[in-house]
Amino acid sequence: MDYLYALLFGLIGTAVMTIVLRLVHSSGTESTLQVHAIGSTVPRTSDSSAPGVVIHILVGLAGGVIYMLIGNEYLLYTGGLLLLGIGVGLLRGLVVSLLLTILAADQNPWERFLAAGTVPAIWHLIGNVLYGVSISVLFGITNVNWMLVY
Repeated sequence: MDYLYALLFGLIGTAVMTIVLRLVHSSGTESTLQVHAIGSTVPRTSDSSAPGVVIHILVGLAGGVIYMLIGNEYLLYTGGLLLLGIGVGLLRGLVVSLLLTILAADQNPWERFLAAGTVPAIWHLIGNVLYGVSISVLFGITNVNWMLVY
């Protein structure tokens, strides 16, 4: 049952991150729709966002489970849900931002994604921190049992 919550919380966290990135994109300041860049990088044959959306959702679901497993150990020592969300979100954001910059921007077959720079990477870092905080807060307010083994 806890895994179902973890998957649900991962999906909600993904939605929070996606909404933030869409709002930034719609403000016209910078393109943060790297899901489209991933979608066109994977098959390398079409300018489609569908593969990127699938990858984005699957990584978000897996993230919920990973947060639960990390929280399982981390909370035994500190009890800091919010710190867990911020810390792991920051780490996850750094990795994702780096991968998006290298894979989705530099390796993309479509010219419109080759111009992605530092600003989208920073927004993805912020989005991933919000993802982590969302998941941690959800685990905290629902009192889902993080202790799977103990």
